[in-house]
Amino acid sequence: MALHNGAARAKAWLQNLSVLLLAVALPVGLSELALRWIYEEPWYDQLIDEQFSGEKIEYTKNRFELRDRDYPSRSLRATCAS
Repeated sequence: MALHNGAARAKAWLQNLSVLLLAVALPVGLSELALRWIYEEPWYDQLIDEQFSGEKIEYTKNRFELRDRDYPSRSLRATCAS
């Protein structure tokens, strides 16, 4: 079964289009994966996470009587988020 000239051109055009899309999508996808693999948070987000995970003492008691009343403590995330 022979293809007509227009059908052969359409088939070649679709093949060229699929090769073009693959040639664009494959490097973009691979570079996206590589960049996600090596991505690090900005230094200020890393600092907040380290300070938040290191905050182990709750300062809710005025045991040294350094304050006039017992104010509720706020976490570092709540302070930096606003």
